[in-house]
Amino acid sequence: MFFSKKNNIFTFKVHVCIVIIMINTYNETELHKTLKEMYAKKYDGKMEVQENDVICDILCDDSEKTVIEIQTKGLYKLLPKLLKLKDNHKIRVVHPLVTEFRIELYDEEGKLISRRRSPKRLSMIDIYEELMGIYPLLGEPWFTLEVIPVSCTERRIRTKEPVQLANKSRRFKRNWYKTGRKLDSMQESVIFSNLASYIDILPEKVQLFRDGTPFCAKDLYEAGCGKHNYRILWVLKKAKAVEFAFKKGKTSYYRFIEAVGSKQVDS
Repeated sequence: MFFSKKNNIFTFKVHVCIVIIMINTYNETELHKTLKEMYAKKYDGKMEVQENDVICDILCDDSEKTVIEIQTKGLYKLLPKLLKLKDNHKIRVVHPLVTEFRIELYDEEGKLISRRRSPKRLSMIDIYEELMGIYPLLGEPWFTLEVIPVSCTERRIRTKEPVQLANKSRRFKRNWYKTGRKLDSMQESVIFSNLASYIDILPEKVQLFRDGTPFCAKDLYEAGCGKHNYRILWVLKKAKAVEFAFKKGKTSYYRFIEAVGSKQVDS
C-alpha cells in the first residue's frame, strides 16, 4: 500500500487546512484585504497564518507573538477565535469605522449609473454598538482595539428583478446588491488599551462624572450620548467600569470605578 494509515490521516488533515484557508480568503472583502496588507507591511507580519487551530489575519514576528485581526463589522464574531489565542499572544483588533461613504450604482454590464454620498454618518461613539459583542475583552492586558475612521465607496449592481441576498438577510427583496467597499481615505486611529480609554471618547460632559459623581442613563442622554445612552451604560456595567451607587425611585445610579476616574492618554 502506497500510503500507511498514519499518512492517510496526515494527508486528510492537510486538505482540511487548505479548505479553511480558501474559505477564509474567498469571503474577504476589498476593504478587509486592503487593511490587512497595509498592517502586515506596517508590522512586518505574515498573513493567513494558522495558530491554535484558527487562521490569523496577521502574525507578527515580535517577542509577544502579536496577532492582528482586521474586522470590518461584527466584532462579536471574533470572540471565540481571540479566546483561543489569548494565552500565547498579544492581540490587536483593527476595526474600520465608516464615518462616511459614497454609493456607486452599476448596471449588470459594469456601466456606472449613478454616484451619490450616503446621508448616514457615524462618529466614534457609535463604536459602543460593536463593544456590546466583545465586552469580556475590555480592559484585558493582552487585548488592544484600534478603531480607524475611514471614508469608503460602496459598489452596487442594479438587477432587472428584485433579489434576495445569499444569507437571506433582507426582509424585502431589492433590485440591487452590493459587491463590496473600497477604502478612499483614513483618519488618525484611536487606540483602546484599558478601560479608561473607552470612556475618554465619551462627550465632555460625561467626563465630569469621573470625579465620582453618580449618574443614570438619563444623565448620559443629556450629557451628549443621546440615543446611545442605554447601550453605553450597559457596556460600562458589563466591563465593570462602573459600579452601582444607589437607587432613587425606579432609577438606578452608577459611578465610575476609581481606576477609570481620570482621563488617560495612551501612545
